[in-house]
Amino acid sequence: MEGKYIAEKMLESITMSSFAPIVAKMPVVTKDDLEKLLPDYVSGGDISKLFDTTTHVYISEDAMRKAYTKLALDVVVSHAENHLSNTKGMYEAIDVLKAYIDASEIK
Repeated sequence: MEGKYIAEKMLESITMSSFAPIVAKMPVVTKDDLEKLLPDYVSGGDISKLFDTTTHVYISEDAMRKAYTKLALDVVVSHAENHLSNTKGMYEAIDVLKAYIDASEIK
């Protein structure tokens, strides 16, 4: 879901409200993202409630593009880290990014 939407819901919680500004800056946020970000005293049930909704939440195209771009960069960084010792590995990482961008139609 879009970070701004989840951040608004977090403001209603005493234990999560101080983290809302961080989440608001995230283009897309998942339960796993919040599990990693929030301290252990915030229960998983409280995090799940943020994502429970009876209405549809639409993610803006801009937010989705940012999320795909971050994922693409994560793929390249991961590939590059495995090939840090050679220049050819870096070129392969760039090729992986180009292929990912072409496949996901990120422009």
